This record gives sequence, structure tokens and C-alpha cells, in this order.
Amino acid sequence: MSEADRLRVLMVSQAFVPDPEQSLFGYLADPLLAGKSTEDIRAEADLLMIRLIATRRAQQLAGQLQRGVQWHGSDTSAASSRSALVWAALILSLDPTPGARPATFTAWTGRPATFGPNRWPSCVGNWRAACDSALAPPPSPLI
Repeated sequence: MSEADRLRVLMVSQAFVPDPEQSLFGYLADPLLAGKSTEDIRAEADLLMIRLIATRRAQQLAGQLQRGVQWHGSDTSAASSRSALVWAALILSLDPTPGARPATFTAWTGRPATFGPNRWPSCVGNWRAACDSALAPPPSPLI
């Protein structure tokens, strides 16, 4: 995907989410995750990601991306192209400048010295916590 297409994907997906404080993952996943515990979400993660791509919101995003971006993935079928665009938007929402900051996930850096093989058991929890907090919806305001 070209730099220009990445920028268009980011712009379209950011404009798509009505609340600028909410992540793209959070907005697309809201209908799927209602009432599910963290343990359920982790246990069903693969299935939930497949379902997420098929949701009405994700398909609306796919339509906007198809109209705004020239890149359609490596598969030429319409369904695969739509899925590839949504996946690209989700990935870019986590790392808008791929390759610019290796070993970085939503601005949280895993440096080799910190996460080398000798320290792996102590870092798994840190990575999971970073991923969970990056993908979690912001707390609801108290009214």
C-alpha cells in the first residue's frame, strides 16, 4: 500500500468514527462485545475478528474506503477487497506509520534489551496489558 493510500485509509477511518476519543477497534467491536467478559473475548478472539469484519459498521467503513482509496489488496474479488481495506484501516489505527518505529505498538515500545529471551516470562504480562489498554474503550464519564 502506498503512503498516499495509507494516508487516505487513515483519514477515511478517522472520519468514520463519530467520537474522536474512541478507537476504530472499539467502535467497530462495540456491538459484538456487549455483555462479554474479558475472558470470553480472549477465548473467542479469532472468531470475533472474523465477525467484526462482517458487521454492518465494518461494511459501511469498507464502502467508504472503496470509494476513497485506490488500493484493494492482492485479491480482486469484491468481498476480499472490502475485507482487506477494513483490515488495513484496523492495522493502521494501531500503527499509522508502519515500519517507522519497529517494535512499537500504539506508541508503547518493546526494546530488545527489555524483552530479550532471558526476560520473556516477565514481559508477556506487560505486552498483554499494553494491548488490552490500547484496545479498551475509554472509561465512560460519570454523570
